[in-house]
Amino acid sequence: MFFFANPDKLEDPRTKELKLFGKLIQVISDLKFPKFSGDCEYLDILSIDKMFDILGSPTDDHQNYFTARMLLILESQWLYNEAEYEKLIERVIDYYFKDSELHKDDFRPIFLLNDICRYWKTILLNYEYRRKDDESKTKKKVHNYKLKYSRMMTCFATVCAIGAMPTSTNKEEVVKLIKMTPRERLEKVPKWLPNAQSMVNNLITKYSVFLDMTGLSKTELHQRFATENNGSKLLEEANEFGDAMFELIKFIDKEKNFELGLVRHLVI
Repeated sequence: MFFFANPDKLEDPRTKELKLFGKLIQVISDLKFPKFSGDCEYLDILSIDKMFDILGSPTDDHQNYFTARMLLILESQWLYNEAEYEKLIERVIDYYFKDSELHKDDFRPIFLLNDICRYWKTILLNYEYRRKDDESKTKKKVHNYKLKYSRMMTCFATVCAIGAMPTSTNKEEVVKLIKMTPRERLEKVPKWLPNAQSMVNNLITKYSVFLDMTGLSKTELHQRFATENNGSKLLEEANEFGDAMFELIKFIDKEKNFELGLVRHLVI
């Protein structure tokens, strides 16, 4: 959960922040929801203006603005003030399209694709960092399993949809994509590249298996991974999902005559 505002424009911003989070913590407790992680470490109000001032700088990373921006783009839903949420989405995408006027006939949002790829690699690094030696083998497998499906789908369904767009990427189309679920973004690919339909169907089928698995209770899910053979089979299926996603990326590149160089820009 992220809170965006311009607190420097408010009277007594710190007081308002503490009141807000105090009430929120109480509501979560009353509803018997899980506590906020890290002793409320991530409960913070992010300054909208500051997010744009530091975009791309070292501060972008270590003050959590990069992660917030990527989650805003890739998997956000508004909880309050839809109008301001819509404006923020538009403003973020505008930033990634700031050079589009210079390339009206062939603009491609390489900056945005690079940031999505950077976010994916950040997730991978965070996963390795957070693996604890004392964490059970089963729990590690479950974390790995979810990473290989849900996070990959979130990032690369978006990459595939943007890559499949017509030659000059339209900002309005990207804004529409942002408001879709990852699955809906993936389903847009055949709209632009009909020959990709079977590959997309295959990915959705594989992802449905993952959703069925993660729909189980925590205890049931961990039991599925507890036996060596079963856990290995599930992780192998997760790897096959990743292979299928990579094949789709390569296919999009080929179908578009490598005009974007999708694989090239994701790697170098």
